[in-house]
Amino acid sequence: MSIQTNTAESAAEYAAHIDGMTAQPLMSAPSSAETTSSLDRYLAEITDPVLRGNLAREIGGMQRQFGLVFERHHPEGIRLPKHAVKRGSKVVISSVNGTPRKDSAFYRVHKLNRANGDGQSSTALLVDAEGDEAIFPVADLTVAKEFGDIMYPGLRKLSEIRRGDPDAPVHTVINGENYHALEALQYTHAGKVDLIYIDPPYNTGNSDWKYNDRYVDSKDGYRHSKWLSFMEKRLIIAKTLLKPTGVIIMAIDDNEHHRFRMLADEVFGEINFISNLVWQGSRKNDAQFASPSTDYMLVYAKDAVKLTESGRRWVEAKPGVDDVLEMGQIAWRASIEAAFAEIVERYESSPEYWANCLTVHPDTFETKQMWVLNNLDAPLGESVPSWDADEIRAFAAQRATAELRRWWKSIPSDHAAKSNPGLKLYDRVDDVRFGEVYCSSDLAKPGPTSTSRYDLLHPVTGKPVAMHPNGWRYAQDVMHQKVKESRILFGNDHKTTARYKRYLHETVDQSPLPAFDHDRSAATKHLEKILSDKRFPFPKNHDVLMRWFRMIAPSDAVILDFFGGSGTTAEAVIRLNAEDGGTRQAILVTNNELAKADDTKLRKSGHKPGDDEYEALGVFHHVTKPRLETVVTGTRQDGSPYSDGLAANVAFFELTYLDEPEIVTGRAFNDLAGLFWLKAGGVGGTVELTPGAKADGFAISEFGRTAVLFSPGRAKALGEKLSAAEHTISHLFIVTDSEAQGDEAATHFRGGITVERIYGSYLEAFQVNRKD
Repeated sequence: MSIQTNTAESAAEYAAHIDGMTAQPLMSAPSSAETTSSLDRYLAEITDPVLRGNLAREIGGMQRQFGLVFERHHPEGIRLPKHAVKRGSKVVISSVNGTPRKDSAFYRVHKLNRANGDGQSSTALLVDAEGDEAIFPVADLTVAKEFGDIMYPGLRKLSEIRRGDPDAPVHTVINGENYHALEALQYTHAGKVDLIYIDPPYNTGNSDWKYNDRYVDSKDGYRHSKWLSFMEKRLIIAKTLLKPTGVIIMAIDDNEHHRFRMLADEVFGEINFISNLVWQGSRKNDAQFASPSTDYMLVYAKDAVKLTESGRRWVEAKPGVDDVLEMGQIAWRASIEAAFAEIVERYESSPEYWANCLTVHPDTFETKQMWVLNNLDAPLGESVPSWDADEIRAFAAQRATAELRRWWKSIPSDHAAKSNPGLKLYDRVDDVRFGEVYCSSDLAKPGPTSTSRYDLLHPVTGKPVAMHPNGWRYAQDVMHQKVKESRILFGNDHKTTARYKRYLHETVDQSPLPAFDHDRSAATKHLEKILSDKRFPFPKNHDVLMRWFRMIAPSDAVILDFFGGSGTTAEAVIRLNAEDGGTRQAILVTNNELAKADDTKLRKSGHKPGDDEYEALGVFHHVTKPRLETVVTGTRQDGSPYSDGLAANVAFFELTYLDEPEIVTGRAFNDLAGLFWLKAGGVGGTVELTPGAKADGFAISEFGRTAVLFSPGRAKALGEKLSAAEHTISHLFIVTDSEAQGDEAATHFRGGITVERIYGSYLEAFQVNRKD
């Protein structure tokens, strides 16, 4: 029985995407309204339907597509220097007589001749695609994979940090080729990702990225089509990972912006384009023309209709609004204190007042406020002049309003609150909702209607107040309700029109502008402070990412970055959770590539990919991992303190490539455990095949959601254990290649648990780039 897999789906989607970009033949005569080209018009004049159809097919095959046209290059390949060369392995010749070689063809190892101890090296008999044979030392060979080869990826855990809540999702960082990592994530996260953010190589021509193990520079005549081919394959898979309401943000600069926009239109659909965000960095005054300091972030929805229907709006707090709200409360408190002092001074000589109004002397602000505003209507002695609660409220509000207005005048012009001119209108403090800041706004109807003109009576004179010619903004019943709620501001008499009391806390948010300024140099300094030295050029700014993540994604979002680089996305998610108590989970995929200068230097020193000295300077081991470890623990690699750390859980994995025999025999389970754990939500610990688990026949993750049944015969025992205790298990994996055995074992587990049989289905479910 054939099992449909995520990988097969992505392959089919890719094929459909490519087919959809090919001109379609005309199978019937189009109407005159539909004909646009001369060929179409000539075809329409042919009366013989068979001839017309044949010509249409031939012409359709010759037509070039409109829109973005680029050469789709031969499949990419990846070298796996840490993998042992075995019989049947696909390899490349990595060096000849000690000289590195990067233009090797792919070979299959037909036979291995192991060293026999007489000083001779192990050799391999290689066979190329044409069947030609050659013998090379095994030491000169590197295992390699082409995109299109059947692969079985796994996730090998390298280390983890546990400083957060045990039930909180674990931020997951994967070192590996991102195309294959995306394929693996189709198994764990198809349709589950809320937001994808990527900052891919910008293809500047300065050897800032590799294609097929070679740096691409400005001399490469195919650098643009290589880059587009490289990106297209990854975006097609990324699209399948997004939720129906998911969003992708793609950073880019002027080098590929226009091409990238067209590619994104084709992959995600032009209708799903949301915005082209413009990030203006610091100015470069040495530029001959315009300062080249602009980056872009292309934003697309998986499905713009569903995103709109979800009702989610992207808003952020107006700059400085919290300061204004806080100042309103400060002014109000000061006014109440002043009112209390005024009352004490006015009535302290009255025994009747104290006897009737004050049984306990107020000693906190809250008791003073309650006493001042609620007890002044109590009966006083005849010798005490009356001062009721309405008067004291007005006294406090007037005093607080004066204080707020003094504050507005005192703050400097560059204060955040003054960046929004409309915010300064909020300069009054309310005595109904104590300490709330508000402004008075117009109640006039923008255009007259039959229900907008009616009498609004003044509360003192009882006469209709002056009305705008267009009438009132609200219908009469709504207006009366707002009067009851003290939302309508009346003048001293009916000759002055009424106005609306608009509270600041009701309008604290604003929609973001698509263009913004933010100095990029701050990100470089921030990363340098974390690592104590400069290791990575042009990192993204975590504050900028936090701002957009906060607006776009929910507080429990899954956020993916498959061009993880220095780890800015993960740091932004971790800090955002610390800021608002969210449970977002970051999934970061990065490779361990070296900068070209480091690569050249190490190779000249005799080091090559796979060597510890070489790998230690790769971006994953040298930048991403130490950065996130430092941010979370608060301690740098050298032991020096950086901060108090943050409450978060982070796990670091390496993408592995497994062989079918390892999987069938169960020897590779621990390399697959990370995938099962991630599919179950990435919470708690992974389940590994330890001696204890092997003896029990099953294992349950600590604080997690995953259980694994290693021996189907122990299904009843595991089911009873799960039923007897509270647990959060959501996924159970049964290790068997027998469908009947898996089905029988599954009967021992109650509903609510997703049961999945592995290895039988695994060999297909985890096949990457299936050729069939």
